[in-house]
Amino acid sequence: MKIIAIRGVSNSGKTHSFWAFYDNYIVRLPEFCIQKSKSGHRKKGVGGVFGAERGKDYSLVATYCGKRIGVISMGDKRELIEENFRYVGDCDVVICASHLRGQTVEYVKAKADGAIKWINKRKGMGDERAIADEMYCKLQQTVKELS
Repeated sequence: MKIIAIRGVSNSGKTHSFWAFYDNYIVRLPEFCIQKSKSGHRKKGVGGVFGAERGKDYSLVATYCGKRIGVISMGDKRELIEENFRYVGDCDVVICASHLRGQTVEYVKAKADGAIKWINKRKGMGDERAIADEMYCKLQQTVKELS
């Protein structure tokens, strides 16, 4: 699987960046169709429309342009990353959070099929939308490479 990873220290705002990605791309673009989600999501209505509880980490699987995409916002503990990679299963692309070094980085590297597309998240708030835009840009690029 191809991996796009947002890396940063704990409490740097990675989860807020994933929410910006969710709000600005996943729920707004018709190319995304959520298949399943957990942890912070609750189903609302029909047709794959999901609402989400703000500020909580989440994992989801969606289709995007014919590819299966996993999104994993939790990245501070290896056990959580492992659990959520199992949850998203066999995806073409996974967008996940990671620390800068240590067990989470090693696990993400081991899961990757080829080079990881890293996005650096600086500590503090304010760049979440820019990080979300970069996530989407790298997703488009990766899906194009897979086609």
